[in-house]
Amino acid sequence: MEQDRVSLTGSELLRWLIVAAMIIAGVGLFFYFAPTTHPVIPPTVQESVR
Repeated sequence: MEQDRVSLTGSELLRWLIVAAMIIAGVGLFFYFAPTTHPVIPPTVQESVR
């Protein structure tokens, strides 16, 4: 167990970097466009107490 080594080839590393970049770009776009977008369904009216 102490001798186990995980080798990561260049193509695998590139693939994971692309995946990470896409996730970071998606989160960044969410925070960029979130303040200017309107909700798909308007908020409900507050119900009165029964």
